[in-house]
Amino acid sequence: MSTTITGVVTNGVVVPSSPLPEGTRVEIHVPAAEGPSPNPLLNFHGHLDPNDPSSIEFMEEMARMKREDLERTLREDEEWSNSSSTPTT
Repeated sequence: MSTTITGVVTNGVVVPSSPLPEGTRVEIHVPAAEGPSPNPLLNFHGHLDPNDPSSIEFMEEMARMKREDLERTLREDEEWSNSSSTPTT
């Protein structure tokens, strides 16, 4: 099944218009730059309204995912440092 979710590129990172489940595989199609884009978000160069409920929800979800990723990385680092395969001197 395929679902279309729009988004914008900010600082080289694709920011979807709604949160995606962790691990979702995506395929990005960039429309040709010929003529005006039918999607006004593709021509958006400013900032979204920080008080918009969907923007707040998205940013909270991004912060949660960032925390989870950091926690997972720290756990993995600790597991590696405690691994019996770690050379001893």
